[in-house]
Amino acid sequence: MKTKIFVAQPQKIASVSTPNIKKLAAWLLDQAAVEFPGFQLSELSIALVNDDAIAPINEQFMKHSGTTDVITFTLAPPPGESHASGEIVINLQRAIEEAKRRRGKPEREFAWYLAHGIDHLTGATDHTPVQRAAMHRREKRWLNAAARAGLTQEILR
Repeated sequence: MKTKIFVAQPQKIASVSTPNIKKLAAWLLDQAAVEFPGFQLSELSIALVNDDAIAPINEQFMKHSGTTDVITFTLAPPPGESHASGEIVINLQRAIEEAKRRRGKPEREFAWYLAHGIDHLTGATDHTPVQRAAMHRREKRWLNAAARAGLTQEILR
């Protein structure tokens, strides 16, 4: 079963390539399934937002004030499906600004947020330094392979 992937972009910060985001997300989901046998989503919704949109979500659901880069939600299986769905809210404004600060590419920062969100949807957590380091290593490995496959380019226009 292939995961149905949806991308919503109510923000006006940057133009994005929805097909390329879907390709990268599908590829990352496949990598996650290899690392976490049995992991599969019926649907994945990716919402691209800005600081103003993510801050209230961060406060309401995470109980943190201010902006953040990515928030994930695991949702009960849709009617008739046996696998959960996932939602990833990505702060595209934060990805662009953070890439400038690090002198990197916004596409890579965005891809990192997407990989991090998918990693969380597998059940991985980053509450401790050991957990954070394990997630970081896994996501870096995924992103390096995705870059070699040309999947982290032409995400933003």
